[in-house]
Amino acid sequence: MREGTRRWIGGALVCALGLLLTSLTVGEIYQDVRLGEPVWTTVAENSIPLLLDLGLIGVGAAIVTGYRRFESPTTVAAAVIAGSLTVLLLVGWVFAFQRFQSSSRPMVLVTHMTTLGAVIGGVFGTYYGRQQSQRGQLEAERDRISSLFENSTDCIAEVEFVDRQPVVRAVNSAFEETFGIRESAVVGEPLDRYVVPPDRREGSREIVDRAINGERFETEVVRETIRGERTFHLRAIPLNDSEIASDGYAVYTDVTEQKRYRERTELLHDATRALMDAETSTEVAERGVTAAADILSLEIVGIFQHADDELVPIGTTDEAEEMFGGIGSLPIEGSIAGEAFRNGEAEYVATVGDDPRSYSNDSPASSELIVPLGDHGVLIAGSRAPDDFAESERSLVRILAANVESALERADREAALREREAELSRQNDRLETFARVVSHDLRNPLSIARGYLDMALEGEEKAIGRVRDAHSRMDDLIEDLLTLARSGVAIDDRQPTSFEAVARDAWKSADADGLELTIEDDWELDADPDRLRQLLENLFRNSAEHADGDETIYVGTLADGPGFYVEDTGPGIPEAERDDVFEFGYSTRDGGTGIGLAIVGEIVDGHDWDVSIEDGRAGGARFEFSVE
Repeated sequence: MREGTRRWIGGALVCALGLLLTSLTVGEIYQDVRLGEPVWTTVAENSIPLLLDLGLIGVGAAIVTGYRRFESPTTVAAAVIAGSLTVLLLVGWVFAFQRFQSSSRPMVLVTHMTTLGAVIGGVFGTYYGRQQSQRGQLEAERDRISSLFENSTDCIAEVEFVDRQPVVRAVNSAFEETFGIRESAVVGEPLDRYVVPPDRREGSREIVDRAINGERFETEVVRETIRGERTFHLRAIPLNDSEIASDGYAVYTDVTEQKRYRERTELLHDATRALMDAETSTEVAERGVTAAADILSLEIVGIFQHADDELVPIGTTDEAEEMFGGIGSLPIEGSIAGEAFRNGEAEYVATVGDDPRSYSNDSPASSELIVPLGDHGVLIAGSRAPDDFAESERSLVRILAANVESALERADREAALREREAELSRQNDRLETFARVVSHDLRNPLSIARGYLDMALEGEEKAIGRVRDAHSRMDDLIEDLLTLARSGVAIDDRQPTSFEAVARDAWKSADADGLELTIEDDWELDADPDRLRQLLENLFRNSAEHADGDETIYVGTLADGPGFYVEDTGPGIPEAERDDVFEFGYSTRDGGTGIGLAIVGEIVDGHDWDVSIEDGRAGGARFEFSVE
C-alpha cells in the first residue's frame, strides 16, 4: 500500500474516533442538563474530555493533509488507534466483570485507568528520552560537521540534486576564497555553472550522474578558479545510502602543485638521459640550464665550474646573460656561491640585497638558490622576486643539480678515457714508427756503411766519406726518434713565454745555414718553452731541407686571433698534400725521416692548439698556429 493511501486511512480513522468521542461527550452534557444538573458543572466536568476529543479530530485532519510537524503521520495514526483500543478494551474488560458480579465499583475502574496511564506515560517517557538523546547526538554531530565544514582548508560545497542538477545549499569559506564566489551568490544555483570550464561540461555530467546514483567516489578534475584553471582531487560524499541520493557534499582538494611537481620530476628524469649523453662539461652545462629553463620555468640559471680560486661560468641561460650584461667568474672567497661550494651544502638566499655575503649589491636577482655540484662547481638559480622559491621548487632544483653532477662526473671519466685511448693510439703510432725506422730506415744506412767499410779497408779512400755520411744519417734518425719519444709526454709545465726569445734559441740549434730569420713581432703566450723550441726547430730545419737557395723564414703573430705563424719563401707544400704532412713517416725528400713534422703535430696536440698550412707571401709554406 502506498504511503499516501496509508496516511489517508489512518487520518480518517483518527477523525472518526474523535467525532465519535465528541458526540458521546456532548450527549453526556445534554443528558445531565435534562436531569436538572447545573449547566456550568456539567460543562466543567466534561470540558477536558471535550477538548481532547476535538484534539483527536485535529490530529486526524493533520495526518490527512500531511502537516509537516508529523514526520511519520501513519505511525502517529496507528499509535492513536492502538491507544484508544487498548483503553477501550481495558475499560470494557473491567466493566464486563463488574456487571457479571452485579456490583459497580468506580474506584476499581479509576485504579486500572491510572495504572494504564502510568504504563503509557512510562513508554512515552522512554521513547521521548531516547529521542532526546538521539537528537542531542545528532546536534553534536551536526556541530562537528559544521565546524569541519567551515574550518577545512579544502573547498566544500553542500549540494542538493534538483532535476538532476547539483544545486548549491551552502559553501565554506575556503570555497569562496578559491573560486572567488560569495555564498549568497551561488546558493540556489547549479554548482557546475560557476566552477566547471565550458570545455569540460561533458565530463562533469558523468560525475553528476554518479553522484545522483548515491555513489561515493574520488576523481581528478580541472576547475576554474580566480587563479585560472587548477587541478583538484574531488570527493563526492552522499549523505545517505538510498538508491537516489537527495543531497551530499562535493569536497575539492587543490592538487595542482603536487601534480606539477610529479610531472616536472618525470621530465627531469627524462632530461637526465640527455645530460648523460653529453660528452663534455660545457655540453652538460648547456643541457642542464636548458632543462632548468624549459622544465622548471627558471630564467636565471648558471652552472659554474671550479678553476683555481674561481667559479667559472660554463653554461648560462640567455635571459641571465641579457639580465646581467654577461656572466663573469665568481671568487671562491667572499661570495655565497664560493661558501656553498666549500661547505658542500645548498644555500637559499631569500633576499639577496639583505645578505651581507652577497658578491654584488646591484644584482638583478632578488632571491637565489645555490646548489654545489661536488668538486665540479655550483648550480645557481635566481629570480627577480624576493623569496620566490617554494620548497617544492627547491627540491626540483636539487634533483636537477644531482643529475648535472652525475653527468659531469661521467663526462670527466669519459674525457679521461678518451684522452687515455688517444695517448695509447699515439704511443702505438710511435712504436710502429720506431719499428719502421729501426727495421728499414736505420738498416739501410747501416748496410751502406758496412759495404763502404769493406771498400775502405781495401784502400778505397772515397768510401770513408760514404761511411761517414751513413753514420750521420743514422745519427739524425736516432735524434728524431728520441725527440718523438719525448714529445709524447703530457705537457703540464706551461708558463708565460716570450715568443721571440724562444724563436731565436731554436734558430741557433736548427742548422739552417744559408737561410735568414726575420721575427716580425713579439708576444707572450702560455706554453712549455722547451716544447715550443722543438716545434720551431723542426719547422726551421724542414724549411732548410727543402730550400733551393738563399731564402727567408718569417715568424710573427696572427692578425685575426691569438696565435703565431712560421712562413718561408721556399717551394711550398701542394694543397693536396697538406693533410698528410703531419703523419709519421711522410716525407717528400729523398732520405727524409718523415718524423720532423709529425713531432710538430704532437707538440700542437699536447698544447691543445690548432695548426693549418696556407700559401706564404712568396709562394712558400705558411704554418699558422691558433692557441685559443
